[in-house]
Amino acid sequence: MSIQQEVFELVQSLSKSEKRFFRLQSSVAGEGQNYLLVFDVLDGMKKYDKALLKKKIPARINLSYESTYLLGCLLRALRNFHSESNLETRLRNALQNIDLLHKKRLMPQAQRLLEKHIALAAQHEFFTLELELIDLYMRMRAREGNYKALEAYKDEQQPRKKELLRLLQLQIEVESLTFPIFAIAQVKGMALEPAGRKRLEELLKRSKQLLPAVKGSFVLSELLLVNLAWASAYLGNYADARVHALDTIELYEAHPHFIEDKLGRYLAVLGTGVNRALDLNLYDEALAIGKKMEDGISRAQALRLDEAWPDFFYFIHHVRIDVYLAKKNYDAALKHVELIEQEKHKVKAPVRYALNYNLKGNFARACFHAGQYKKALAYVNELFDMDETRAQKSSVFYIHLLRLMIHYELGNYDLLESLCRSASRYFSKSEKDEFTELFIAMMRKLIGGKVQAAKVREAFYPRMMKASSHVIRKNDLTNWVETLK
Repeated sequence: MSIQQEVFELVQSLSKSEKRFFRLQSSVAGEGQNYLLVFDVLDGMKKYDKALLKKKIPARINLSYESTYLLGCLLRALRNFHSESNLETRLRNALQNIDLLHKKRLMPQAQRLLEKHIALAAQHEFFTLELELIDLYMRMRAREGNYKALEAYKDEQQPRKKELLRLLQLQIEVESLTFPIFAIAQVKGMALEPAGRKRLEELLKRSKQLLPAVKGSFVLSELLLVNLAWASAYLGNYADARVHALDTIELYEAHPHFIEDKLGRYLAVLGTGVNRALDLNLYDEALAIGKKMEDGISRAQALRLDEAWPDFFYFIHHVRIDVYLAKKNYDAALKHVELIEQEKHKVKAPVRYALNYNLKGNFARACFHAGQYKKALAYVNELFDMDETRAQKSSVFYIHLLRLMIHYELGNYDLLESLCRSASRYFSKSEKDEFTELFIAMMRKLIGGKVQAAKVREAFYPRMMKASSHVIRKNDLTNWVETLK
């Protein structure tokens, strides 16, 4: 990727406020205007066009140099714009300010800031930063030449430093459990192979063992509870997963200052709570937690739709569609599909691929259950054009079966035989799944025309209800089977 394309992607990711701040900072700096010309051309593009860029930039301008310079200016502006955006950034900035005061030998000012920020780092559990601040305090005392005071402070802080090192060691181990859990969950979803299931069980067991050791630490307890919620869910232990998700939400509510520190993560935890409630058909609970998500988003400073976390904007509607579909309120589900389609142009930041895939899947579901089969098929065709390897396997499995249902309702029986063969080939590449085999066999019976749909339903429905499956939303599929006449 060329430097110009890299800068283009960065420019396109900027919010209106960030662009305004960059222009203001550039005008104050009074620097040359060539890099601003490159910025304007890139900002005006909807898709990167190398030829158009070269055409609009005069030949006298060194495009490679100005693009590199623009990248540095943009990153500097973004650092300044977000310098007060969260406590960790403020603490890191304070560390630099204290160091500057220390070097200027302005000890009283530096000491006052140090004491304040050591307490903040401790309260909000920034272990590494707290250690750095303590070490800086000791260097300041050494520079003063007051070795008696230094020795007293060292003795006073030694137990705390040992505790911080213990917590950091635990944090490394906890995170070594977190990353593989999320990797397995994001790639496989419910479609776990034996090796993945075994690995997840091991990670779950170790996470449970570590819980007593991290008692008293919000950060480490939160990480472990999230591990337990995710691992339990993807092992099919939905009741346990729900308990862990609710425990995590309760942990946040008992430490409200962490909600402000980690608002995005808190919203993600609420999202996990919603999913676990949906797994157990607790729709009112799912909506109640979804309301907390909306309240959390509204608490963000200067929040605007085009600058919000796009994942959570979409996720809230994703939740509502799920709830309304589960309650068979198809008109309400369809309204949320229409709302997102109307508003999505306002959200410029990229959405996680897996969420985007699941959201389109929900659009297709809503349209299908509302009887809008052609529109449902259009969404499914979009999903088949996407990269399935970047979506959860269990979600992809569902879409393959949904396509069969849509074509059946549209009466495309000639095409369905070919699609059934295609689906069989696709599922044969994955671990054996009893439910999908039964579903495809049932579809072949339906399109054969020799047996009435009601008879086919009677033959297959009881077996499908008992069958194990890696497919997400199995109930959604069996509900449709139950309606066959």
